[in-house]
Amino acid sequence: MGRASVPRIAWILKEVSDASWTSDQVIAFLACDDAPGIVYRPSGFLAGRLASAVALWPTEEGWERAVQTYRDSRRAEKARHQEWEGT
Repeated sequence: MGRASVPRIAWILKEVSDASWTSDQVIAFLACDDAPGIVYRPSGFLAGRLASAVALWPTEEGWERAVQTYRDSRRAEKARHQEWEGT
């Protein structure tokens, strides 16, 4: 996402931000499905994944339940313990 256009990313996130989603809620939603091994257009991938997010998770109780489920998942645990080797 580092080279993605900021206005495009803002447009992609508009629906979830207007619904008052937090970054944890967006991450939990994105983690529901497996990501493909290679993503050529990260902004397009993000747009496709978030297209129906608000319709699928309409209530705040559902958001929080999903965030807690994600935090308890093995995928989240692995990400917490994985070393980041970037600049």
